[in-house]
Amino acid sequence: MKRWILLMLIPAMLMADTYTRESFDEKLNEMIRRETAVSLCWDYARNSEDGDLLHHVLETWLWVDENSARRYGESAWRGSQTAETAWIRGYLAENADEKVRFAREAIKRDAEGISAYRLLLETYESELFGGDSESLAESWTQDQGFLETYIALGAPNAKRIAYRHALYTGDHSAARGFFDAAREEGARWATHPNEQLSLLLQEGREKEAMEALDGIVDGYRKGGYIENEEMAQEVREYFLKAIYSEIGDYESCIALDRERIARNDTEGARYDLACALNLSGDREAAFEELAKALEMGYREPLHMQDDPDLAGLHEDERWAALMEKAESNAREARGPAREKLRETVLATALEKEAPDWTLPDHNGKNVKLSDLRGELVILDFWATWCSPCRMAMPLIDQWIREEMPEGVRVFSINVWEKIPLKARLFMEDNDYSMELLFGDNELTGAYGVKGIPYICAIDPEGVIRFEESGYSPELGDKLAIWAEELLP
Repeated sequence: MKRWILLMLIPAMLMADTYTRESFDEKLNEMIRRETAVSLCWDYARNSEDGDLLHHVLETWLWVDENSARRYGESAWRGSQTAETAWIRGYLAENADEKVRFAREAIKRDAEGISAYRLLLETYESELFGGDSESLAESWTQDQGFLETYIALGAPNAKRIAYRHALYTGDHSAARGFFDAAREEGARWATHPNEQLSLLLQEGREKEAMEALDGIVDGYRKGGYIENEEMAQEVREYFLKAIYSEIGDYESCIALDRERIARNDTEGARYDLACALNLSGDREAAFEELAKALEMGYREPLHMQDDPDLAGLHEDERWAALMEKAESNAREARGPAREKLRETVLATALEKEAPDWTLPDHNGKNVKLSDLRGELVILDFWATWCSPCRMAMPLIDQWIREEMPEGVRVFSINVWEKIPLKARLFMEDNDYSMELLFGDNELTGAYGVKGIPYICAIDPEGVIRFEESGYSPELGDKLAIWAEELLP
């Protein structure tokens, strides 16, 4: 109780004569503690007069501390039942039905309040047009007229929502109209290659979709990201599977996976097929393929446990045995797999001077690379929005906790992040063992980082000896090999 009262007492240092997005972000970027960030959000939420600023503050508050944000929404509505507090209560609500209920309440109290329409329609967009909410399917029948009002109000994202709704109803002609209009206006979502491919496939224009896909692959070739036809094929399949999954065409995902298995039957291909089958609703076939993947040696229990494509399987009594098998595979393969991998890893060894740096840690204390001579230094360049980064970090953390020898320092260097506090809270919430540092474009340029995650090993003399780009399920083994090779 005392802590909650303290959060309500806004420190004088946070009070400002003017409340703007710029001043909010500036203060937020100076925060290193969740509690002070919550106080900042509380202050700005109570004093913001601009709707866009309030939306930004509440959006920030949800990822800073969703529990206190929701308590604020409830208290705001209890204190004064207005259109604005109804919107706040709905925006901070935990489930879609509550969001819709309070958005309707806000519209009833202010029929021209564009924020309430946005909340209502974006909830339908994410949970109904792009989801499977049965309760929202029923309520949409009484709310669909609000979409026309939203378009008439000139909302920037109205065409996107109308486009998603047209696809939801199967009206591809209307979807094409909204898409082309948005693209002419330069809307970012309408220029994304995934969206273009998705619409072409749903329109049945497969030949044009494949031509567009070839253009994307050629762009990756010219950028130096694709080295051979095998990689090109992987990129094609990646885009196609992502689109098929997004539009719910899981049969096409399954067909792609079966083609891949016919070319090269691996545990990874079987695992991906299990995911596609589960998404299609064929749980029995998913278990069968997952069991095959494990028998073939699949050994990523951390990824398997957190993979949303396997959601729903966890409740089955067979899941525990499969997880045990994955963990057993990981333990048994650790030694032989490393020996098999060692020759490949050593063949990639290099020798280049590591650019020196001085970077702040999560407490604002500076760490200097040249002060770490005599130790093996592992650097992991990452960002919270980077999916491969988030996949790699549990592997790094596991290696630190279970195997890391003395004489090693591991730093996760956060780069390309708009709000540094996100990185601090992400590391705190996941209880990762890596030491957090904050980098910049000068640092990534000096290390030649083109994409993240980028991981490198700097020997005790200050020389980069190994590096790794992108996610690899073998990362833990590679870290172990690097340490064995570079430590005396």
